[in-house]
Amino acid sequence: MEDDSHYDLHILPPNATPKEKAEPLVIENMAPNTNVGFLKRSIAKKASQGSAWHDLKLYFLGDELIDSNTLGQYMVKDKDEVIAVSSTIDVRRQLKPEMKEPSPVKKITSEDSEIETKSRHLENLFFKNTRTISMQQVDLGITVRELREKLVEKHSAFGDMKFYFIFGNKQLKDDQQLLMYPLSEVSSPYQYYDMAIDIVPRALQYS
Repeated sequence: MEDDSHYDLHILPPNATPKEKAEPLVIENMAPNTNVGFLKRSIAKKASQGSAWHDLKLYFLGDELIDSNTLGQYMVKDKDEVIAVSSTIDVRRQLKPEMKEPSPVKKITSEDSEIETKSRHLENLFFKNTRTISMQQVDLGITVRELREKLVEKHSAFGDMKFYFIFGNKQLKDDQQLLMYPLSEVSSPYQYYDMAIDIVPRALQYS
Protein backbone atom coordinates (compact mmCIF):
# COMPACT_ATOMS: atom_id res chain seq x y z
CA MET A 1 0.00 0.00 0.00
CA GLU A 2 1.44 3.38 -0.99
CA ASP A 3 2.26 5.76 1.86
CA ASP A 4 0.19 8.93 1.33
CA SER A 5 1.33 10.69 4.52
CA HIS A 6 2.60 14.28 4.37
CA TYR A 7 4.97 16.08 6.70
CA ASP A 8 6.96 19.23 7.33
CA LEU A 9 10.76 19.41 7.13
CA HIS A 10 13.03 21.74 9.10
CA ILE A 11 15.77 23.22 6.90
CA LEU A 12 18.88 24.42 8.74
CA PRO A 13 22.26 25.88 7.82
CA PRO A 14 25.42 23.96 8.80
CA ASN A 15 26.35 24.37 12.47
CA ALA A 16 22.95 25.87 13.30
CA THR A 17 22.69 27.85 16.52
CA PRO A 18 20.05 26.98 19.15
CA LYS A 19 17.99 29.99 17.95
CA GLU A 20 18.13 28.79 14.33
CA LYS A 21 17.09 25.29 15.41
CA ALA A 22 14.17 26.80 17.34
CA GLU A 23 13.07 28.85 14.30
CA PRO A 24 13.95 26.75 11.24
CA LEU A 25 12.93 27.34 7.65
CA VAL A 26 9.92 25.02 7.35
CA ILE A 27 9.04 23.33 4.05
CA GLU A 28 5.51 22.01 4.34
CA ASN A 29 3.48 19.22 2.80
CA MET A 30 6.32 16.95 1.69
CA ALA A 31 5.60 13.26 1.03
CA PRO A 32 7.67 10.05 0.96
CA ASN A 33 7.46 10.00 -2.85
CA THR A 34 8.62 13.64 -3.17
CA ASN A 35 11.98 13.71 -4.91
CA VAL A 36 14.94 15.67 -3.57
CA GLY A 37 15.02 17.94 -6.63
CA PHE A 38 11.50 19.16 -5.81
CA LEU A 39 12.51 19.80 -2.19
CA LYS A 40 15.48 21.89 -3.40
CA ARG A 41 13.23 23.95 -5.65
CA SER A 42 10.80 24.49 -2.77
CA ILE A 43 13.62 25.72 -0.52
CA ALA A 44 14.99 28.06 -3.20
CA LYS A 45 11.51 29.44 -3.90
CA LYS A 46 10.85 30.15 -0.23
CA ALA A 47 14.24 31.89 0.01
CA SER A 48 13.32 34.00 -3.06
CA GLN A 49 16.18 32.42 -5.01
CA GLY A 50 14.15 30.10 -7.23
CA SER A 51 16.62 29.94 -10.11
CA ALA A 52 19.53 29.06 -7.80
CA TRP A 53 18.24 25.68 -6.60
CA HIS A 54 20.93 23.78 -8.55
CA ASP A 55 23.49 25.30 -6.17
CA LEU A 56 21.87 23.64 -3.14
CA LYS A 57 23.31 20.58 -1.45
CA LEU A 58 21.14 18.85 1.13
CA TYR A 59 22.31 16.47 3.86
CA PHE A 60 20.36 14.22 6.20
CA LEU A 61 22.26 12.40 8.97
CA GLY A 62 25.46 13.01 7.02
CA ASP A 63 24.25 11.60 3.69
CA GLU A 64 24.04 13.93 0.70
CA LEU A 65 20.55 13.69 -0.81
CA ILE A 66 20.49 12.91 -4.54
CA ASP A 67 18.04 14.90 -6.71
CA SER A 68 16.43 11.89 -8.38
CA ASN A 69 15.88 9.97 -5.13
CA THR A 70 12.75 10.30 -3.00
CA LEU A 71 12.60 11.43 0.60
CA GLY A 72 11.20 8.03 1.51
CA GLN A 73 14.42 6.38 0.36
CA TYR A 74 16.24 8.32 3.08
CA MET A 75 13.57 7.51 5.70
CA VAL A 76 12.95 11.22 6.32
CA LYS A 77 10.11 11.84 8.77
CA ASP A 78 7.99 14.73 10.01
CA LYS A 79 10.01 17.63 11.50
CA ASP A 80 13.34 15.97 10.68
CA GLU A 81 16.25 18.38 10.27
CA VAL A 82 17.84 18.67 6.81
CA ILE A 83 21.11 20.60 6.44
CA ALA A 84 21.23 22.98 3.46
CA VAL A 85 24.59 24.07 2.02
CA SER A 86 24.74 26.75 -0.69
CA SER A 87 26.93 29.66 -1.77
CA THR A 88 23.90 31.67 -2.99
CA ILE A 89 20.88 30.60 -0.89
CA ASP A 90 20.90 31.59 2.79
CA VAL A 91 18.19 29.78 4.73
CA ARG A 92 18.98 31.99 7.73
CA ARG A 93 17.18 34.87 6.00
CA GLN A 94 13.89 33.16 6.67
CA LEU A 95 14.42 33.43 10.42
CA LYS A 96 13.69 37.17 10.22
CA PRO A 97 10.73 37.58 7.82
CA GLU A 98 10.11 41.19 8.81
CA MET A 99 12.74 43.54 7.37
CA LYS A 100 14.00 46.18 9.77
CA GLU A 101 16.21 49.21 9.43
CA PRO A 102 19.88 48.22 9.22
CA SER A 103 21.58 48.31 12.59
CA PRO A 104 24.76 50.33 13.05
CA VAL A 105 27.92 48.39 12.34
CA LYS A 106 29.02 46.80 15.57
CA LYS A 107 32.66 46.49 16.43
CA ILE A 108 33.57 42.86 17.04
CA THR A 109 34.79 42.37 20.60
CA SER A 110 36.70 39.54 22.25
CA GLU A 111 33.40 38.52 23.89
CA ASP A 112 31.75 38.17 20.46
CA SER A 113 34.64 36.03 19.26
CA GLU A 114 34.29 33.81 22.29
CA ILE A 115 30.56 33.30 21.60
CA GLU A 116 31.27 32.44 17.94
CA THR A 117 33.95 29.96 19.01
CA LYS A 118 31.59 28.29 21.48
CA SER A 119 28.93 27.86 18.76
CA ARG A 120 31.40 25.68 16.83
CA HIS A 121 32.21 23.49 19.81
CA LEU A 122 30.50 20.95 22.02
CA GLU A 123 31.51 21.14 25.66
CA ASN A 124 31.06 17.37 25.96
CA LEU A 125 30.70 14.64 23.36
CA PHE A 126 29.85 11.17 24.64
CA PHE A 127 30.71 7.78 23.13
CA LYS A 128 29.25 4.35 23.93
CA ASN A 129 31.30 1.16 23.77
CA THR A 130 31.59 -1.36 26.58
CA ARG A 131 31.53 1.74 28.77
CA THR A 132 30.63 5.39 28.25
CA ILE A 133 33.49 7.83 27.70
CA SER A 134 33.56 11.50 26.75
CA MET A 135 35.65 14.17 25.05
CA GLN A 136 35.55 17.85 25.98
CA GLN A 137 35.63 20.96 23.78
CA VAL A 138 35.07 19.13 20.48
CA ASP A 139 35.42 21.37 17.41
CA LEU A 140 32.49 20.72 15.06
CA GLY A 141 34.64 21.84 12.13
CA ILE A 142 36.82 18.72 12.23
CA THR A 143 36.12 15.63 10.16
CA VAL A 144 34.99 12.25 11.47
CA ARG A 145 38.46 10.90 10.63
CA GLU A 146 40.06 13.60 12.78
CA LEU A 147 37.62 12.81 15.60
CA ARG A 148 38.72 9.18 15.49
CA GLU A 149 42.37 10.22 15.69
CA LYS A 150 41.67 12.46 18.69
CA LEU A 151 39.75 9.67 20.43
CA VAL A 152 42.64 7.23 19.94
CA GLU A 153 45.10 9.87 21.16
CA LYS A 154 43.09 10.38 24.36
CA HIS A 155 42.12 6.73 24.92
CA SER A 156 44.99 4.48 23.83
CA ALA A 157 42.83 1.37 24.33
CA PHE A 158 41.25 2.14 20.93
CA GLY A 159 44.62 2.33 19.19
CA ASP A 160 44.57 -1.25 17.89
CA MET A 161 40.83 -1.33 17.28
CA LYS A 162 39.22 -0.79 13.86
CA PHE A 163 35.82 0.77 14.43
CA TYR A 164 32.93 2.79 13.02
CA PHE A 165 31.16 5.74 14.57
CA ILE A 166 27.35 5.33 14.52
CA PHE A 167 24.89 8.12 15.32
CA GLY A 168 21.13 8.06 14.68
CA ASN A 169 21.50 4.53 13.23
CA LYS A 170 23.79 5.91 10.51
CA GLN A 171 27.51 5.38 10.03
CA LEU A 172 29.45 8.65 10.21
CA LYS A 173 31.57 9.16 7.09
CA ASP A 174 35.27 9.82 7.55
CA ASP A 175 35.46 12.82 5.19
CA GLN A 176 32.38 14.62 6.59
CA GLN A 177 32.67 17.44 9.11
CA LEU A 178 30.90 16.89 12.42
CA LEU A 179 28.74 19.96 11.81
CA MET A 180 26.96 18.01 9.06
CA TYR A 181 25.42 15.77 11.75
CA PRO A 182 22.75 16.89 14.27
CA LEU A 183 25.01 16.54 17.31
CA SER A 184 23.74 18.57 20.27
CA GLU A 185 24.97 19.77 23.62
CA VAL A 186 23.89 17.53 26.49
CA SER A 187 22.20 19.68 29.12
CA SER A 188 21.57 16.98 31.74
CA PRO A 189 23.19 13.66 32.70
CA TYR A 190 20.02 11.86 31.63
CA GLN A 191 20.41 12.89 27.97
CA TYR A 192 23.88 11.56 27.29
CA TYR A 193 22.77 8.03 26.37
CA ASP A 194 20.50 9.18 23.50
CA MET A 195 23.02 11.76 22.22
CA ALA A 196 26.11 9.53 22.46
CA ILE A 197 27.99 8.20 19.42
CA ASP A 198 28.23 4.41 19.27
CA ILE A 199 31.66 2.86 18.71
CA VAL A 200 31.12 -0.31 16.64
CA PRO A 201 33.99 -2.71 15.74
CA ARG A 202 34.45 -3.05 11.97
CA ALA A 203 34.35 -6.83 12.38
CA LEU A 204 30.60 -6.53 12.97
CA GLN A 205 30.14 -5.26 9.35
CA TYR A 206 27.68 -2.53 10.35
CA SER A 207 25.57 -1.21 7.43
